[in-house]
Amino acid sequence: MTTTDSKQREIAEAYNSFSFTTDQEYQAGLQRILSSDAFNNKSDAEKENALRLSRVFYFNKVTGNSLTLEDALGFDSDLIRRTDQLHQTETGEEARTLTFAELKALIEQGKTDDIPNNKTIPNVLNEAPASESVGQIRKKPWET
Repeated sequence: MTTTDSKQREIAEAYNSFSFTTDQEYQAGLQRILSSDAFNNKSDAEKENALRLSRVFYFNKVTGNSLTLEDALGFDSDLIRRTDQLHQTETGEEARTLTFAELKALIEQGKTDDIPNNKTIPNVLNEAPASESVGQIRKKPWET
């Protein structure tokens, strides 16, 4: 791998770890795009491509990098391929730890069931009775 390839890889990884969901300026721009009927009569693939293009454009604007749409697509497909390979391992093998980028991609795709060691926590309170206090009550400073 040449230094140009490694630099592009670093930029692509920075793009993948960029927090678009919490960036207020990006979210405001995205809302303007979504409210402009730009996605009417578009296929899901076209919508996803347009959203990826908006992320690449914003990322380049904010960071000053020159990531291309093809680089972002290549990185995304490489990430998805590695995640798919992880899930195709045999059950007897110990699952490896996911990278942050892989974990983020699974969450964004709504595949939280595919995350290893992911536990579902029920949204209920503990129904067991409260424990009784058995300790002696502390005296106030003026009572000692």
